[in-house]
Amino acid sequence: DAFNKYLLSSLNKNQKAKSIFMPRSSGSLVNMGSGLFTFDPTTHKLVKDLEKWHCLDIFDANINELMEASVVMFQRMRLPAIYCVSDEVVVNFIRGICQQYRVTNAYHNFTHAFAVMHMVFSLVRKAKIYPLGQLDVLAMLVAAVCHDVDHPGTDNDFEVQCQTDLAITYNDTSVLENHHV
Repeated sequence: DAFNKYLLSSLNKNQKAKSIFMPRSSGSLVNMGSGLFTFDPTTHKLVKDLEKWHCLDIFDANINELMEASVVMFQRMRLPAIYCVSDEVVVNFIRGICQQYRVTNAYHNFTHAFAVMHMVFSLVRKAKIYPLGQLDVLAMLVAAVCHDVDHPGTDNDFEVQCQTDLAITYNDTSVLENHHV
């Protein structure tokens, strides 16, 4: 509730509250713009179903809903409050990560990143993996959502055989793994 009030108070007078993010396509990456908007988590199906890891249908969700649900996962773990991070920072972090995933990549895209992040969230929430501390949980969620950032949709052998810039940068050694780190 405080998050929604914050978002509403930060809106420009000319903006309409529809969603946290306003997507605009920009080449092969998603440009989310700079507008913060609000959404109603009680009517947002993806957010309502976050606790149902076995039947969460991420393929019916749009990119906005995936990003909104990503922010909610951080909030449900109380990570912004614990580490004194504003909700705006969390929103901007998720937006920034999403922008780095290539929308032209059929598999290693933000939907995949969300699925991995949601699995980590579900394991921590449902399986009660202890003795994890809050910093461990934060690190796991960040690693999950970032793990395939800027993946080109190829494999290491392709990169090496084609002598791509990535292969040259990483001396033909674990090219994609080094690039994602």
